[in-house]
Amino acid sequence: MTGTWLRHRTATDHADGAAPVVGVASTAVAGFAFWLVAARLYPAAMVGVIVVALSTMQLLTGIAQLNLNKALHRCAAGEHGHRRIGRAYLVSAVLVAAGAVAVVVAASFWAPELLGYAGRVPLLEFFIPATIIWSFFALQDSVVAAAARGGSLPVGNVVLALLKIMLLAIAVVWALQDGSTFTWALAVAAVVACAVGYLFLRALPDREAAPVQQSGLDHAGRLLWSAAVHGLPLLVLLVIGPVHAAVYGIVWTIGFALHLVSSTIGHALTPQAVAAPEGAPTARRDMERRALTLLLPAVVLIEVTAPLVLRIFGPEYAELGSTALRIAAWAAIPGIVTTSAISMARARKRGAVLFVVPASVATITIGLSLILVPRWGLIGIATAWLVGQSLVATVVLVLRATWLPPQLDAPLSAVRHARLLARLRYAAGGQVLSGGDWGTSRVLSGGSQGLVVAVGHPDGTDSVLKVAATPLSREALTRECTTLLALHANPRIGSWRRLVPELVSDGDAGGISYARHTRIPGRPATDVTADATVQDRLAADAVATISELHRRTAYTTEATDEHLARWISRRAAVVRQHVPRADHGRLDQIEQLLIEELRDRRVALGWTHGDYTAPNVIVADNGEICGVVDWEQGDPAGPTMLDPVAFRLIAAVQSGREELGAVVVRWSADGGPYAGELADLQRRLGADPLHPRALVLFGWLHVVALSIEKSARFAANPVWMRRNVRMVLRDAVLDPVDRAHHR
Repeated sequence: MTGTWLRHRTATDHADGAAPVVGVASTAVAGFAFWLVAARLYPAAMVGVIVVALSTMQLLTGIAQLNLNKALHRCAAGEHGHRRIGRAYLVSAVLVAAGAVAVVVAASFWAPELLGYAGRVPLLEFFIPATIIWSFFALQDSVVAAAARGGSLPVGNVVLALLKIMLLAIAVVWALQDGSTFTWALAVAAVVACAVGYLFLRALPDREAAPVQQSGLDHAGRLLWSAAVHGLPLLVLLVIGPVHAAVYGIVWTIGFALHLVSSTIGHALTPQAVAAPEGAPTARRDMERRALTLLLPAVVLIEVTAPLVLRIFGPEYAELGSTALRIAAWAAIPGIVTTSAISMARARKRGAVLFVVPASVATITIGLSLILVPRWGLIGIATAWLVGQSLVATVVLVLRATWLPPQLDAPLSAVRHARLLARLRYAAGGQVLSGGDWGTSRVLSGGSQGLVVAVGHPDGTDSVLKVAATPLSREALTRECTTLLALHANPRIGSWRRLVPELVSDGDAGGISYARHTRIPGRPATDVTADATVQDRLAADAVATISELHRRTAYTTEATDEHLARWISRRAAVVRQHVPRADHGRLDQIEQLLIEELRDRRVALGWTHGDYTAPNVIVADNGEICGVVDWEQGDPAGPTMLDPVAFRLIAAVQSGREELGAVVVRWSADGGPYAGELADLQRRLGADPLHPRALVLFGWLHVVALSIEKSARFAANPVWMRRNVRMVLRDAVLDPVDRAHHR
């Protein structure tokens, strides 16, 4: 309540990782000390009025700043930096002064208790200079961050934080007791003059200013959050009186210090996510783990010692606030999730998230407080904070979950897809579909990382738009674009290229990658409903189709250790990360069996699809195969044996309505019903056929490792892992094979 929250929120991210920690710790300790002195020197009712006065002042300052602090952080330095700072200070002073007058004039309606304790003239004498000075301090934080010089910034932040609290304490006490604000104003003005003079004359580096990138939604979310933080003390004063407002101020000072821990660590997450987007999910998990490690013991300690801590301030604080403090402390745990969501959204420039998360917490908290405070007092407001943080954190966890039951996944996926398309259309609608019609687009497939959309065109043709929103999916989309161009440029492929979509355009817009290619008329092989005979013929045609690509591009070579590491060991390592340690021995046995079977064997390498399954095979109305799509796993020098064996395995799963693990366990005994066909395909390309059991296990390892790499949903689904991975590790036949017999 002494400005800790505003001071922290207006401090911007910078390179000195220790500075935010030192600043938050110093302001938290100083705030605790201030309220301890105030509680000992003044009656609880007077402390309650001080709480409300400070909160109202900080809320007013936050509203009137118009996000100037963010602008100053990015443009304070440079040739015209001093002029920008001066204009920002002037605009802020005029706005907050006008707001202060309006607040005091209207105090008869919104806070008559405040007028009763202070009087209108002393209140006006306090609010006008206090809000102006506080707005300068808040803006000054951003300027100091922009002008930071190594290790000097933490020291400056600490000194400024202590000065703010001490001088503001003097202002409140003098203004509300006898109206003697003149001496306080001189003291604060002197400090501000020294700080501003230092910034203008010494600290601002002569470098070019960075472009201003403000988010109106981010600012709106901050304002609603500020309304909850700084507006609820007024609710307590109006509903249950100044004594309870004083207790709430102490409870909130202690409880919100816990929230600042995750917020401070979250500040470090944002630049990490910007610098290395592919590692952002891991950085987020590390941030949440560190915050939980720090907060959980602190919360438990507060649960045990809450009455003792509050008794330091006075017996009425312990009596009225112990339970509320315990509840408010627990609200910091779900606050870790909401804070990490905001930090990630700021790194990814997701304005909607920056608004929705804090606004939802604030709205739920304020709404519940209006209902619960008249009934439960301070326990009601603490419960409102806990419920608000918990509900929003639950939604965040559900939305970012790698696996959900189909009943939840389908509607959430529809929302994600619509949002992703809206973002892309807003960022570069004409650039993406200069000849297309967004109105006739329809989603063909999609997941948590991207989606595939069929787009209609005025001439009656369709194209396929692929959208990728995560680093992993963007990388896959880049690979597919490269593969499509290479396939159409390869003269050895010849007429087979008619089966391959042709890339029309690709690019990036608004943090989203996209690629548009021609759409091959037809339907996926999985959508062809026919009897078993037709299905068998279609599967045979699909194997023959991909084998023709192999025939045109293949060459033979001996499998080297580099090949074995890429084809086997790397994929086994992917699977090993997601199975229990008890299964590692069987996985090692499969890895060793495949390495021994393939080492120094003559194998056929050539253009492979890498994910050759029925959904990626397009069938015309006459039943003929007319296209092969989704080439993100394409490889110009892949082992040709994998495409047909993977297709046969997945086709058996789809036709027999059983899981992959059950098929692999059966086929591991004798190679399955297509062992002869697969051996002949290898011989035709001049390769030494693998043992049927080894080939089946090789195909299985490729399929499951690829599935896990493509989407975290597979590894996160315990049913899928048990039926498709652990079943094979547990039950597959792993007897040694006779290499010589199969050469």
